[in-house]
Amino acid sequence: MFLCILGLCSCDKNHDTGVTPQVDVYVAGWESNGVHQVAKYWKNGVPVTLSDGSKDEGAVGIVVSGNDVYVAGTEYSITAPYNASAKYWKNGAPVILSDGSVNTYASAIAVSGSDVYVAGSEVNGTNDVAKFWKNGTAVSLPPALGFDFSYAGGMTVAEGNVYVAGESSDGNDRIAEYWKNGRPVILGDFASAGSIAVSGNDVYVSGFVENYSTITAVYWKNGNLVNLTDGSKDAIASSIAVSGNDVYVAGSESTANPTVGKSVAKYWKNGIAMNLSNGSTSAHASCIAVSGNDIYVAGYESNASNDIATYWKNGIPVFLTDGSKTAGAGSIFIAIQ
Repeated sequence: MFLCILGLCSCDKNHDTGVTPQVDVYVAGWESNGVHQVAKYWKNGVPVTLSDGSKDEGAVGIVVSGNDVYVAGTEYSITAPYNASAKYWKNGAPVILSDGSVNTYASAIAVSGSDVYVAGSEVNGTNDVAKFWKNGTAVSLPPALGFDFSYAGGMTVAEGNVYVAGESSDGNDRIAEYWKNGRPVILGDFASAGSIAVSGNDVYVSGFVENYSTITAVYWKNGNLVNLTDGSKDAIASSIAVSGNDVYVAGSESTANPTVGKSVAKYWKNGIAMNLSNGSTSAHASCIAVSGNDIYVAGYESNASNDIATYWKNGIPVFLTDGSKTAGAGSIFIAIQ
């Protein structure tokens, strides 16, 4: 399943011209064709197919810059050695970021001026390394504390600085962290960081902390931990966005009865939770973006048999697929003209 819980979300900003702006909602994700997962994005609910369906592919990040649409994802080979390759599409044209000799996975995308950045990981079975590609050139992000493994989640580029959220692991412990221009900043032990946002001099990172028998949704502001849930039920924070003085975090929390195996999609505004689903079926919020007074969240909501790619605007669901085949949404971008 390609649904990204460690994704990048963005929204464009408009200027006050006195004219009602045009708001376009872009959502990246995937949908099964019955055999393979097909990478696609939706613009205002209309699907745009990125892959031909002959192999598994999924889209996990989307950014619109001017008239160009950039989507990051991963494709999986159907012949030996059956490796995964990170890639991105610019206006539907694929750009492969690795040669397929080892597994590489894309997790997020950002565009700054003429530069295209894709975050991801190279998994070679020995020393897995988080990395990002700038215009196709790889930059490794070494594990913290001398650990053997590092993995990248979300990313952003601010004032010429490249920020990537993720984690390092030694197989037993995991360290939540982010990298600024390749240098690690440790956030917490037995934790994972998934999404990152920068506002002025402040760095916000969403994720979760493992507390013995439960998982708590959290975010960090400049390294200071903020708990979003009380640990009574498993919960994760997948995405974070900042608008003015307000902090928005999207994720999911298990239902009151964990044996049911269902989760509730939700977001938190300044720590106050808002449920997006009622828990009768499983749902998850992967990504959040804020534009003016409107809050957009992408993810999925399940029916009796399949996941439905979904986004919510101010809590109202918009279903992107019909539920006849399983699908998911991993990233959302709001473009205002």
